[in-house]
Amino acid sequence: MFKKEKKSFPKTSDLETIIGPSVKVRGRLIGQGNVQIEGIINGGLEAAGDIKIGEKAKVQAEIKGRNIFVAGVIKGGIKAKEKVILKSTAKVIGDIETKSISIEEGAFFQGKCLMNPEEKESQIPSKKQNTKINKENKNSPAQK
Repeated sequence: MFKKEKKSFPKTSDLETIIGPSVKVRGRLIGQGNVQIEGIINGGLEAAGDIKIGEKAKVQAEIKGRNIFVAGVIKGGIKAKEKVILKSTAKVIGDIETKSISIEEGAFFQGKCLMNPEEKESQIPSKKQNTKINKENKNSPAQK
């Protein structure tokens, strides 16, 4: 009845960069392809493709990518163009901006989540707009 859409991380052959478990990077990584992190990153991480943070990985950075899969620890913000998936072993302390999010039972997330960040705020009526609309409705002939 219900089909579960399961987005999986790209195959190893589709990876452009792998930071192994014995690697520690201090600074900013920027890439065009898919990136897999199994080591330690301090700084920033940005990829045009997908990013996978492995179960033993520790990342203290702002992360930007298309789809972001998290099984390890992240301290810092996450901005995904499409989707963020927090596996049961994930620990994220920071804000998330994405169109779609999936959080497995057991995952830890502390921060704010902004869905559809590309949507303009003008589409969501502000308190002032609501007050103005309500005043106009009270003065309309249908309300009298």
